[in-house]
Amino acid sequence: MSDIQHIYANGCSFTYDNYIQHELGQPCYPEILAQRRGISCTNAGLPGSCNRRIIRNTLRDSLLFDSTTLILLQLTFLSRTEKLYTPGQNNEWKMQHSKEEYHESIKNNPAEKINQTYFEMFFRFFDTAAEFTNLAADIIMLTGYLRSKQIPYIIFPYTQLSPEEKPAISNDRLQQHLAQDPAVLNILTDSLTARLGPGDWCYDPVPGHLNSQGHCRAAELLEKLIHSLYDAQE
Repeated sequence: MSDIQHIYANGCSFTYDNYIQHELGQPCYPEILAQRRGISCTNAGLPGSCNRRIIRNTLRDSLLFDSTTLILLQLTFLSRTEKLYTPGQNNEWKMQHSKEEYHESIKNNPAEKINQTYFEMFFRFFDTAAEFTNLAADIIMLTGYLRSKQIPYIIFPYTQLSPEEKPAISNDRLQQHLAQDPAVLNILTDSLTARLGPGDWCYDPVPGHLNSQGHCRAAELLEKLIHSLYDAQE
């Protein structure tokens, strides 16, 4: 058994789901994992988050961590971005768990008119290969810091990060380097949902949010990864 005493998770609503947590009163996969291992848990996921917020806030929080905290970092869709926070769009919930932040994540949502204008401009110049490349760079820099502090981590796309066909960038030097890290699921070809296997795991259409059984299944898969990457080294 490793010396992991705490699980820190970050992601979007696929990791911290208000429906599962608050309406059903059920745990999400980070809490399930922690309960099974008899350790504490911090679920810093925030619905609607983009990858930049997820990675930045994970880095900020990890400045206080050591080898006893395991980081579970869930990646979300490439099409999400962020901008300076603009209140008054019924979007105050975005900042409730980001007290040190002044950015808000945005996605395609006509109900937030100011944000929608920004999103449409962002998506007008959106390039899948460039976004995969930027994400790979962010992950490599984050994991470099985590390894320097001997902080264990597992980083994984929740589902296919872009609806487009994967760009032919697997031979890019950044992608090749990232693919050598066994604690990072391949961001071009792999995901947590791809590993779930047959079953009724979601409560809404694909790529959907995990139901209670789905969170248990996700916890089971991640527990196996933790064992192979960290527990088995002891």
